[in-house]
Amino acid sequence: LTEEIRLLAAHRLQRTDPLATDKSRQKYPLYNTVVLEIGACDGAVLECLRKNNFGREWHAFEISSSAVVLTNSKGFPSQVFDGGNLPQADKSFDVVILLHVVEHLEHPRMLLQEAGRVGARV
Repeated sequence: LTEEIRLLAAHRLQRTDPLATDKSRQKYPLYNTVVLEIGACDGAVLECLRKNNFGREWHAFEISSSAVVLTNSKGFPSQVFDGGNLPQADKSFDVVILLHVVEHLEHPRMLLQEAGRVGARV
């Protein structure tokens, strides 16, 4: 937990420091992460992450095709999935986010296992 806090503090400092260079930003993994949000809805969380320079790529999976259209319209690659199986290779993402998703699932363990498979951190 201490390492996570240090990285977040470094990220915040780098984000607000106008003299921070691309080279110095590369030292901090939060700038170079590939983020997946499962259940992204309209992509609001991904927008917030992008606005605050958290990550370099942002992706989404949704069970709703209308949510996929919304998320894609905001510039985030988004795909429909069946709610259980993610069509991605192992460890394709550095960070996987599930906000207000697990409590709606009949079998949350299955999706959490899939999230752990495709992501380095869930």
